[in-house]
Amino acid sequence: MRKLFSFVLIAGSLNLFLAADTFAAHKKPKQSSAEQIKARVVQLGSGTQTNIRVKRRDGTKVTGYVAEIHDNDFVVADPNTGTRTTILFSDVKQIKGKNSSTGTTISFGGGDNASIAEFAALIGGIILVVALAIPK
Repeated sequence: MRKLFSFVLIAGSLNLFLAADTFAAHKKPKQSSAEQIKARVVQLGSGTQTNIRVKRRDGTKVTGYVAEIHDNDFVVADPNTGTRTTILFSDVKQIKGKNSSTGTTISFGGGDNASIAEFAALIGGIILVVALAIPK
């Protein structure tokens, strides 16, 4: 029984390492987060119909509508006060927005799906090892 448990444990561990390498091999080359954020803001568009919430890397939050989009930054305007805040794409940690005229929604920075998949594979492997180790 001890040999079976050892074999299953080794096989399960090897499977997890091989699966992680397979996931990594099939990933697309990643754009920088600034490029991804810029693409999403451009997709959302600009104007008073675009509501957006931005959390910066320094922890500050900016809410309003997208007034302007430039090469390296965009401007968020507060509709109540008229305050305009220029935000570098590279300073954005999290962003959520909706264009009420087109129905377009954007989101970035909510979580890492690859880490979730790897964690799920790890838990699945542990459950498999435990299930096979239980004597019948």
